Order: sequence, then structure tokens, then C-alpha cells
Amino acid sequence: MKSCTCHIITRDDESTIGECLDSAISSRLFTNILILIDTKSADNTGRIIYEARLKYPQLIRIIPYKWEDPQDFAQARNFCLANTLTNYAFWLDGDEKIQHPEQIRAMLHKAHGQAFQFWIISPLYTGGFHNMYQPRLVPVRRGVYFECPVLERIDFSLKRNGIPIEQTSFEPVLHATGYADQKLVEQKNKRNRRIMEKFLKKGRSSPEAKRHIEKQYYRIPGRA
Repeated sequence: MKSCTCHIITRDDESTIGECLDSAISSRLFTNILILIDTKSADNTGRIIYEARLKYPQLIRIIPYKWEDPQDFAQARNFCLANTLTNYAFWLDGDEKIQHPEQIRAMLHKAHGQAFQFWIISPLYTGGFHNMYQPRLVPVRRGVYFECPVLERIDFSLKRNGIPIEQTSFEPVLHATGYADQKLVEQKNKRNRRIMEKFLKKGRSSPEAKRHIEKQYYRIPGRA
């Protein structure tokens, strides 16, 4: 089985980061759990993480991170990749948890340089689910990086480098609260609009990234 680092980016996730961390630790899948914590977290997220590190000092690495304004999630994820020492990386957000570790284990046993794409299950506040299909288990190598500061994409660089993306029907990750709270969704939409507008004004990006952000921008309610 390939060695793998789990990346977790978090800010003000005190209600969910404990379960997120527990799911990564109990899976016994990862050589390292690298946590990028926003230095502006104002709740107990930091305390929960540092207490976990005291229990698992050989497993958990914490990197305090100061965001640009507006936030650039691709840049933060690339910072995680730059600090990864294993040959594979997997990532979770602070409001997600692993629900089927055996599915990730199966992918790691099969891994020989390809990336793996699978479903992220997200309950909706309106009822039902919004399920995203993403490559979340990827080889760590030169030229593989995230693009787009929000709704970020790694598949563009995977394709440019000729790295195959294996399609699976797995559902190993539950996005527990990301779309389950209407107020939180509205706050995220407002934040995302601001990030996208600045990105599009810059005009410095790959054609794929620009098309992706333009498409997503016109889907968000309340855009300029």
C-alpha cells in the first residue's frame, strides 16, 4: 500500500473538526495528518487540534497559515502539497469525515501513479443530497497542483501531466455540514463571489481555470 498524507484545512470548525480528525486517525491509512489551521480562527478549533497532537505527536503535523485577502484555497492546498513527504496525498475539509475507510484502503493498494476520483456526499438543507465527483487521492509529483482560488481544481494539472484519473463509484467522504445549513451556504456564496470577482479581474490564469470560475460564478445567486 502506498504511503499517504491526509491534508486538512480548517478555520472555526469547532463543531466538526473533532469528528473529522477522529475519522482520519481511526482509519489507520495515513503516514501523516497535516493540518493547515487558519491563524484567524476565533473558536476552539485550535485547542481541539493541539490536544489531538499531544495524543498523536508522530502522526499529526500542524502548520499555522495566514490567508491572503481574499482567501485563495488553491494556494493553501498547494502549500500542503509542498509540505508532503509521502508519494500520495488525500484531503479533507474541517467539516468532512471519512465514512468508508476500507474504500480508501482499496485505492491505496491499487495505486501505481494514477489519481482516483470518487463521490463526496453532501446533505442539503433543502433535503436530499448534493454529491460531488472529485479526484481526492492524487500522486504527489512535480507539476501537479491546484488551480482556482475557490471551488479549486487539481484535475487540470493531472491531465496536463498525462496522469490518468481512475473513475470509481466509491463514497468514502461525508461532507457533513457544508450544505446542510442555509445561513452557512449564504455566507459561503457571498465569500465565493468576492473571491471569484477578484480572480476574474486579475486575468492571469489558465484557460481551463478561467472557464471553470466563470461558469461557477454565473451559477451563484446575488452575483454582481
